[in-house]
Amino acid sequence: MREAGLYDEFPKHARRESETLHIFSPSGKALLDESAGEGGRPEEFNNRPEIDRRLLRKLLLESLIAGTVKWNSALLSIDELESGKLNLRFADRIEHGFDVVVGADGAWSKVRPSLTEQKPFYSGIGGLECHITAAETRRPALAKRVGKGMCLTLGENKGIMCQTNGDGGIQVYAFARLPESWYAESGINFTKPEARSQIVERLYADWEPQAKQLVLESDMETFGRPLYMLPVGFKWPHNPR
Repeated sequence: MREAGLYDEFPKHARRESETLHIFSPSGKALLDESAGEGGRPEEFNNRPEIDRRLLRKLLLESLIAGTVKWNSALLSIDELESGKLNLRFADRIEHGFDVVVGADGAWSKVRPSLTEQKPFYSGIGGLECHITAAETRRPALAKRVGKGMCLTLGENKGIMCQTNGDGGIQVYAFARLPESWYAESGINFTKPEARSQIVERLYADWEPQAKQLVLESDMETFGRPLYMLPVGFKWPHNPR
């Protein structure tokens, strides 16, 4: 942020208190509470304030010359021409004649096939994403449990991971080690409100009530999140274009 000339603006949006970490067992026993000075945080983990992604995105975008980012440009593929030039094929048009293309488009990159045939594969982990809006006023007991930073309730091969955002909401992830076929075989529609109770019944039935309430008392909108990855240490041949 300093190198980009944006550091003076960054602290206005960053949250230093959000570094705090709480860890609970499935029975509700507190295993770590950094807000109480416990845990012996290593020095290298200090001074790492959080910032909401949408605020960081806004901060970065507003520093650019107007028109730098062209929205609504869904890239479908790259055409490599015999001339050495590259054409970018978008959903609504083709942009012609590039010498170099930089792809920064994530695991399902449309640029990567020009470098390698490697595709993402299922990581073995996934579950449900949900959110608690205005937690301090709507769900004060849950807001107190999570605190200003991150709160993890960790069991064997599963957990409920939460983080307080700058707008006072809590992001919640109920994730577990699951076979990829489980998403289809479970019969759960992850976009429906009842997915919350179904996930809790299947994965967290014997956990203490407040851990389960983080999922059960979340907003109605939910998302299934099977996690995909590339191989650890994955590399690709150099391509100067």
